[in-house]
Amino acid sequence: MSIGSSSSVNEGTYYYDGGNYSNTETETGKLWIDGNPIYRKVVNIAALPNTTSTTYPHGITTTDTIISCRGMANSGTNELPMPRTGAGGAGWIDIYANSTNITIASGTDLSTWSAFVIMEYTKV
Repeated sequence: MSIGSSSSVNEGTYYYDGGNYSNTETETGKLWIDGNPIYRKVVNIAALPNTTSTTYPHGITTTDTIISCRGMANSGTNELPMPRTGAGGAGWIDIYANSTNITIASGTDLSTWSAFVIMEYTKV
């Protein structure tokens, strides 16, 4: 399958939107199910939590619907997807957002890890 085509995830294929990723709010050119435009913003996180949860302001104003919140954690030598369920219990990373903050929780010490979070959302 070529990049740029789309199909159902259940068919084992992927969709690449060709969009831009930026630390500033960017309109993706896509529409949500209610017809509103979808926006994207990448938020950099300098240090992740140590077996607790920490909130980080995302700086987005007037969110209506948060469509997705995902990212990657980086230790300098290793990378982990966020969210992540941990084999054996402690290696999990949870991520969620509200209209003001991103909250990241971890089951292990990730305080020396940085991350980026990609949020997609509609606005009021």
